[in-house]
Amino acid sequence: MTGKTERVEACIFCRTAGSELYLHVKDDLYGHPGDFGELICPVCGLIWLSPRPVREDMGAYYRHYYTHWSAADSPPLVEPRRLLGGLRDMIRTMILCGYYGYPHSHSYHALCVLGKTLGRLRWMRLRATNESKGLVPFCTKGGLLLDIGCGGGDFLWAMKRLGWNVLGVESDPQASALAQRRGLRVLSGPFEEVEIPGESVDHITMNHVIEHVYNPIAVMDKCYHLLKPGGTVVVCTPNAGSLGHRRFRTHWRPLEPPRHLYCHSPATMRTLLQRCGFTCIRIWTSPHLAAGMYDASVMLQKGIVMGTQTPPRQKGRRWFSVKERTGCALGLSNGEEIVATATRPAFVLRSTQAELMKPET
Repeated sequence: MTGKTERVEACIFCRTAGSELYLHVKDDLYGHPGDFGELICPVCGLIWLSPRPVREDMGAYYRHYYTHWSAADSPPLVEPRRLLGGLRDMIRTMILCGYYGYPHSHSYHALCVLGKTLGRLRWMRLRATNESKGLVPFCTKGGLLLDIGCGGGDFLWAMKRLGWNVLGVESDPQASALAQRRGLRVLSGPFEEVEIPGESVDHITMNHVIEHVYNPIAVMDKCYHLLKPGGTVVVCTPNAGSLGHRRFRTHWRPLEPPRHLYCHSPATMRTLLQRCGFTCIRIWTSPHLAAGMYDASVMLQKGIVMGTQTPPRQKGRRWFSVKERTGCALGLSNGEEIVATATRPAFVLRSTQAELMKPET
């Protein structure tokens, strides 16, 4: 399989001609044939794939993708007993109720005031939401949550249990079928093509999706128009400035040519959100995936084609993870993934919005 390719010479943000970052990168993860390259904008730092497969040929590179073998075709089973599991569940319930506003099917709320305080600590919030980064929003009674690239629907299922009306979009027909068999409402097809009423959504999540799309500006623009005024969006994507990228370069697992078309830094993610009119933008990097990305990157460095297999633990993973977590704790943007939250403003001057939407010339 060697399909047609196209070159993208200029940055989508500033129209600056890209400089060569990596030549002759290949699909080392699945072993599909093809010769690609990575360009970087010398002005804003955006990284993009060029040459890249044309749209009509990209589907072949997803033929054995991990969403095809998701085990999410049935609701999650009851978790096994854990050490101090009861205490952990109590703290989780306190934070979900006291900080996020979810009653969470319990009636004794005396300790939820403490949960409001604990929820101000990011690491406590992460543990309470099962390491879901910033994807879990504050409770909105009767609100609609849209998950773009929902896969087999695990996150939608969890949000439905918390009381949200949920809607998913998934371009992989096998993954969307898994989610639909769980009783979830999922639209099958590319997000750019599905029809959803404007200003009908309260919260949008995009977990490792924006790097796969051909036109991230158009995607975020559509998100803006689907959100109600005051609605929020959370975007998670690999971080071009991560410790892993600096360490492994072309063998960095999240680079993933040719499926990942763009690789953002915190600065370019902010540019994208601002360009589409979002405000109240908060961006940080997460080290949550550090150990796993280290293992996979070492395997790619060794020339081992992994496909959907989970890589075995590699020597040095603990030290790598400690370094990355320490850097993030000190305020460095060296985590493996970017987490960005933003809001569609409740009120915006039309002239200002028109200027933000004006395409580059």
